[in-house]
Amino acid sequence: MSSAPPAAPVYVLCGGLPYEYHFEPIIPLQGGTRGACSFFRAPASSIVPYKDITLADIYHYITGPYAAERTAKLRSIDDKKTKGLWKRTKFDYVTFSGTFTRRTDADLVAH
Repeated sequence: MSSAPPAAPVYVLCGGLPYEYHFEPIIPLQGGTRGACSFFRAPASSIVPYKDITLADIYHYITGPYAAERTAKLRSIDDKKTKGLWKRTKFDYVTFSGTFTRRTDADLVAH
C-alpha cells in the first residue's frame, strides 16, 4: 500500500523573488503558547485571545488572502469615522507587546 505524497509547499513572491512557506491555519489555543503575540478575532472589544502567533504568522496573514477582502472594503471607504468603525468591528488584531491570557496588563504571559 502506497502512502499519499506530502502536500506541496506554497510559493509566493517576496520582493520579486519566489518565497516558500508552509502557513499553519489559525486555530484556537490548545494550551500553552508558541508565539510572540496574541491573536484576537474581531471585533476590537474581544478580550480573550484566539491564538498565540509568531511574527511570521502575522506576515503571512497580512500578505496572504486572509484579510484581503476586508482590506479592499476598508480602502473603498472615504469617511474617516466610518473607516474607524469598520476597522474596530471587522479586523482581527494582535498584541505586539507579548502574549496574554486576557487583554489586560495583569494577564501578560510573556513580554
